[in-house]
Amino acid sequence: MAVSRNSKPRIVLFGGTDPEFLGCAREQITDHVAGRLDHPTAKARLRKFLGARGYQPAPGDKGTINDFEGDERLDLILQANFRLERGYLRWEKGQTKAMLEAWPAQEVVALSNGVAYAAAWAAAGGVMVEDRMIALLDDPVWEKFSPFGLPYEPFALDGSLRVRGLLRTEWVGLNPFQAEPHPKGLTRSFAEDLEIAETRCDEILRGLAAGALPS
Repeated sequence: MAVSRNSKPRIVLFGGTDPEFLGCAREQITDHVAGRLDHPTAKARLRKFLGARGYQPAPGDKGTINDFEGDERLDLILQANFRLERGYLRWEKGQTKAMLEAWPAQEVVALSNGVAYAAAWAAAGGVMVEDRMIALLDDPVWEKFSPFGLPYEPFALDGSLRVRGLLRTEWVGLNPFQAEPHPKGLTRSFAEDLEIAETRCDEILRGLAAGALPS
């Protein structure tokens, strides 16, 4: 399934600046999202492309997150782009009137690092609902909580957060004194979202290199 826009975005997060590598990576990511290519094959193709171009990491970068031929960087490129594009498609599908009527809110569940994520949620302006990180879909907390500044997954790059939708009855049950939820349907351009996300990549890379919590 392709992103429903007239032109495919060429930006590849964490892919560097080499236009030929970005083009190759975009092809692998597009096929991966569409289900035509699995992760190991996409990764092998990117590594083969780099090898054919005689790529060599900078002194001191080999085997680190800054080595484009290393497992850590290739996995990051493929997983981050795959999950972000898939997150956009799911978010876009959830913006219809019928979906918002049935599923007006969502919850982010920490599978690890719960205390740190709860603190990050509070710093982003989120309110704990019965000790759970829950908000309406149009709440600005999602953009502030996201490492990419976007209102959809991934909210963590290491798989330590899971997102689940909340039915209207569940939201109302958790918030009995609030009015019926009526989140607004929103529209976004995935190409423009990638440009927003790209501005965060250097900061995220520094955090990953330092072993910081990827949130």
